[in-house]
Formats: sequence, structure tokens, C-alpha cells
Amino acid sequence: MSPRQVGLNDYLLKQGFRACFGTTAFSYLHQYRLEQAHQLLKTGDMKISEVAKAVGFVNQSYFAAAFRKKFGLAPKEYQMEQKKIRLAFKKIRLTAKMPFNHTRLCCNVFDNSSQFLCE
Repeated sequence: MSPRQVGLNDYLLKQGFRACFGTTAFSYLHQYRLEQAHQLLKTGDMKISEVAKAVGFVNQSYFAAAFRKKFGLAPKEYQMEQKKIRLAFKKIRLTAKMPFNHTRLCCNVFDNSSQFLCE
């Protein structure tokens, strides 16, 4: 459907969009695509080239530059950071399933000089 079909010209439609959303339609779509890419990279299930293509970026270099500009990290850096976080949480979950030794924690906190013992 074109703007003329709903009784508006291009200028009025663009002006109305900016009034409602505070940005141009192109910028809104651009930011939305980057947010979608951010979510896809967070899961770690897709390659960066697949993510770029999935959200509508044809040029992977342009995608990487736009992502870095918005989020402060290159897509690969962000993906690696998220992988480290997922592994840390996995390790915490595995540790939480292990039996906990309460006596070691309670009995070995202080030595005679009131200093912490680290075992």
C-alpha cells in the first residue's frame, strides 16, 4: 500500500512517522534489525554471517560496523562474551548440584590471630 492510497503524500507520512517515533522510518528499521541481531548473537546458535543475513544485512562488513557503533563491541566480541557468560552460569549450576561441605566453611574461617584462612 502506498501513501497516496491512504490519502497522504510521502512528506506527510515521513513527518507523521517522525512525530510518532522520534526518528525516521529507515533509522527505526535499522535499529530494530540491530536489536534482533543482538538477541540472535546472544543465543550463540548462529554464525555471524547467518545473523547478518537473517536480519537483512547484505554486507557483513557494514553489519559489523553498525553493530559496533550501536553496542560498543564487534559482533564476534559480543558473541564470545556471551559464550563466556553462558559457560560461567553452566559451571555455577554444576557446582550448585555438588554436595556442600558446611564444616569446612564454618570451622576454617578464622585462625587464632583472627585472620581469614583461605583453603
